[in-house]
Amino acid sequence: KSDGYDVDKKRFTDLAKTYLSTDAKDLESYLKKNNRELYDLKGVKTESLEHAIAAVKSNGKDAVLVGDEKFAQKVKQMARQYQVAPQVAARYVFDHEFTHVGQKGMYFDDEICAEKDVEHILQSYYQELSRKDPENAKVYSSLAAIAKDREAMVTKNYGESHVMAAASYN
Repeated sequence: KSDGYDVDKKRFTDLAKTYLSTDAKDLESYLKKNNRELYDLKGVKTESLEHAIAAVKSNGKDAVLVGDEKFAQKVKQMARQYQVAPQVAARYVFDHEFTHVGQKGMYFDDEICAEKDVEHILQSYYQELSRKDPENAKVYSSLAAIAKDREAMVTKNYGESHVMAAASYN
């Protein structure tokens, strides 16, 4: 299904809308099955996010999915880093941010704990998808490997020098 994430042919907002009407539905079911409450996602937009590829901005009740103005360029850079197709990297980014949507009502001591939670959930989710959809197990294995690596790198990626990506909106 990752072929729907062609960052060269579609803008972030179009990619996000496609994601939200397809793969996000499976992740939403998984999150709810694991007793996660979801923010009401009120929209999708693009803005400068400095170091982040995408973010979920919330006011505590509702949320907005935001993609960086250089989304395609940053996704391709991530794809090179993890040696995966840009479509796979884009799918990971959307899954990662949508998992933040499933953190409503959870209060973490810091952003590092919230990020570790996301990566942990995604690893389990991709394992489940591999079992359910063996034809695409290689893609899910690649996605799980990204989540595992990013969980190990959370402190480096989101340490004190990192500007908090999940800023609130009003």
